[in-house]
Formats: sequence, structure tokens, C-alpha cells
Amino acid sequence: DGEGAAECLLRVLDVLRGLPEACRPSIDFRIQTSKLLLDANLPEEAVRVLVSVRKEKDEIAEVWYLLGLSYRFLGREDDAQEAAQRGKMYLKGVGGEEQARHPITGELITIEDFED
Repeated sequence: DGEGAAECLLRVLDVLRGLPEACRPSIDFRIQTSKLLLDANLPEEAVRVLVSVRKEKDEIAEVWYLLGLSYRFLGREDDAQEAAQRGKMYLKGVGGEEQARHPITGELITIEDFED
């Protein structure tokens, strides 16, 4: 059920936060975890995970897209708009399109996705 999934994800996050930096999961793992957190209606936790990824490597368009979604779920429209602008910038950059996949459909994210 949804509550059980949310509880499991929160336990996973507790374990991950206790790991030394050298044992931190990959960026891909953390991006996938943020998607699961959004699915479990835990956008605050998704933001925390995505911000940690952004601090490590901020030019990934998909991270900005997911941050925008998370902020929108939280009602933080200004932050959502800022994330959309940054995502568009990176999407237009070299390699941005290869990195950016829609979290639900798996399709490549386009500039139009940031404008929804």
C-alpha cells in the first residue's frame, strides 16, 4: 500500500543519511529514489535528495525538472519556476537531452515539459 511504501522509503533515507560520504549512492540511484518519493507523495524528501544531487552536479536537466515538480507539489511556485528556467538552460546545453527523461513516461523531456 501507499503508506507502507512511504514508510519503507523513509527508512531507506535514514540509512542513506547515516552513510559516510564515500559510500553515498550514485547520482542515478538518488534520482530514481526522488521519483519514488514523489510517487509516494513525499515531495519534501524528494527535494532534499534532489538538492543533494544538485550540489554535486547541477547541470542535469532531469534533476531540475524533478525539483520543479516537487516544488509545485509543495505549492512553491517561485521555486518551481526557477527550477524550470534552470532545467531549460541545461536541456539546451550539450548532452542535456540525453540525460533528461520524463519520470512517468520515460520519454525525453522537452522544453515544453518545463512550461506545464
